[in-house]
Amino acid sequence: MYKLLDLVKNGVSPFHTVKRIREQLEKAGFLLFDFSQSNKKEQGYFIDLGSALFAFKVNQNWGKKEDSQQNHSVRIAAAHTDSPCFRLKPKAKIKNGKYLQANVEVYGGVIRSTWMDRPLSLAGRVSCKGQNAWQPQSYLFHPDKTLLTIPNLAIHLNPKANQGLEIHPQKELIPIYSTIEEQMKEIEISAIIAKELKKKEEEILDYELYVYNHEEAEIWGINQEFISGPRLDNLTSVQACISGLLDAKREDGLDMVALFDHEEIGSRTKQGANSAVLGNLLERIFEHFGLTRKDFLQAIAGNESFLLSVDTAHATHPNYGEKYDPTNPVYLNSGFACKLSSRQSYATDSMAIAIIESLCREKGISYQKYVNHSDIAGGGTLGVLASANLAMQAADIGLPMLAMHSARETIGAKDVLALTQFLTEFFS
Repeated sequence: MYKLLDLVKNGVSPFHTVKRIREQLEKAGFLLFDFSQSNKKEQGYFIDLGSALFAFKVNQNWGKKEDSQQNHSVRIAAAHTDSPCFRLKPKAKIKNGKYLQANVEVYGGVIRSTWMDRPLSLAGRVSCKGQNAWQPQSYLFHPDKTLLTIPNLAIHLNPKANQGLEIHPQKELIPIYSTIEEQMKEIEISAIIAKELKKKEEEILDYELYVYNHEEAEIWGINQEFISGPRLDNLTSVQACISGLLDAKREDGLDMVALFDHEEIGSRTKQGANSAVLGNLLERIFEHFGLTRKDFLQAIAGNESFLLSVDTAHATHPNYGEKYDPTNPVYLNSGFACKLSSRQSYATDSMAIAIIESLCREKGISYQKYVNHSDIAGGGTLGVLASANLAMQAADIGLPMLAMHSARETIGAKDVLALTQFLTEFFS
């Protein structure tokens, strides 16, 4: 559990999430994979793409010609490093009376009202001038202190505040970061960045900075059965996937965790699930270890290969029971959820579910099944996108959650253990 709490504390942007996961992998003996070098089997490797990461283990019998379907099999657990939040725009300083505000835009499907009156900060990647135009230098930015807030309007001035109001991002969601004092220079955000990185302002060329909730996650409840915190969608899955990979032991096949970026905005980027990145990397890994494209295609299509999309699921809310399917409720602390949809917004089919259920029954792991209310379309995941690009057997699973896409979400502590145990068995 402490690993998840640590990741929530330190995974304040996709770049910082990758950094923290990379540290876990290196501590466990994983090496940065180099396609130009000779690499051995029975070793863990990772490929770092900045805001996305792919970690894999080359097991002892992988690539042997006898019983090739199992030996060549590929098992993948995929999650995403990004969470709904705000992104800082270029030339972000807004002067408003004696206040300085940061011009931001919404990233993903945030519940806007939950971001007000919170301690907020900035984190991400900054690109600076390098030796030449084709080699800029990048740095991680994370002051780790509250820098901004978005204050609500007092109810005395807004008597309809509790009757439901539309919140416009360009008006109501612009955070304050400073005041203007007489005979003092107005503080530019670029100056804040430069000071933190010990750079000159003119050296900073661009940035990808996220406004994040600076609160920490905590365990709560009469029996300490709940966890609440920011970015649980989808850092819960990121940590469970990595823990499962590190704890598992398998003699056959290739085991991989794929941590994509940009799921919250559609995955249509070079490091997103709706791209060629996963297939390209897998094919190059096969080739690197002496296998052919035919071996790769056969392995992906084989019965022993499987792609798990690990994302969060909607737990039934006690105050809004009418929003959920009447015969398939999902509750916190009753196990992870297998997600199904007849319109295939989730990748799961009956054969995939049968495999998951069999593993859970054999090992006594708690699980549930989630389907949408028929009048509500619900969301989607990266599972359909990644499995369609690879054309391999797949399923969507994840932790049940309350207040998904809020600035602070809630999950069940027992479900974290169930999901981690399942992923360990999946890779075993």
